[in-house]
Order: sequence, then structure tokens, then C-alpha cells
Amino acid sequence: MGKKISTETAKVLRKNWQDDRDPVLEKHLKRKDISDFWFSIEELEQYLNEVKQLSEEQGVVNPGIRIFFGCYSKNDNQPDRKDRATVFLAPTKEVRNSPVKQLNNYSIDPYNDSNGGHPPNDYLP
Repeated sequence: MGKKISTETAKVLRKNWQDDRDPVLEKHLKRKDISDFWFSIEELEQYLNEVKQLSEEQGVVNPGIRIFFGCYSKNDNQPDRKDRATVFLAPTKEVRNSPVKQLNNYSIDPYNDSNGGHPPNDYLP
């Protein structure tokens, strides 16, 4: 398992985002944008199991997930998403003898079914 961080470190990271990024985004967008995203454990497990299975079928030895920021279109037909930030989970595959160890695996569809906090949620105890 990767490195866990303390709750205190998480609070600092969140405050850094709010102090450094939120003002820039709000100035540009003229409003606050979503900066937290929620997934249920069940849906994440289902997606990760699907990625594992499809990766095995492809012979991928060390699959992974890369999380990308994205933004819905200004013309999106769902008002709660229109011009809002989002994240999507993109499967990766290990490539040996490559400077980039994990490349995007475009053979497996990314996942983008989160609930964004609007207005943004704080990371508070």
C-alpha cells in the first residue's frame, strides 16, 4: 500500500488548495468551483474489479489508476454540471523499459460518476 498521510497533513493540503487555487479559479470563473469529489466504496470496488479483470485479459501485469482533473462543457445539458470541474479515473498499464512507467490504458474506459461538492466542502473534523 502507498503512503498514508495524517489528518493534520490532509488539513494543511486542503488549506493550501483553498488559499492558493480557490482565489485564482474564483477570479477567472467569477464563482466558486467544485474541488472535492465523492465516490462510494461499492462503486470504486466495482470499477477497480472491472479494471483488474480487463487488465488481466489484456496481459497487463501491474495495472493502476491515474486521476485526472477535467471540466464539463459550458454547453452541458445538465445544469448542475455545466462548466464545473470533475475528476475521472483512468486505467494505466505498466510499460517496462520506458521512462514513463505507467501509461494510460486506452483499451479500458475511464470512470466519471462522482458527486462533486457544490459549494465545495471543507476538510474539517
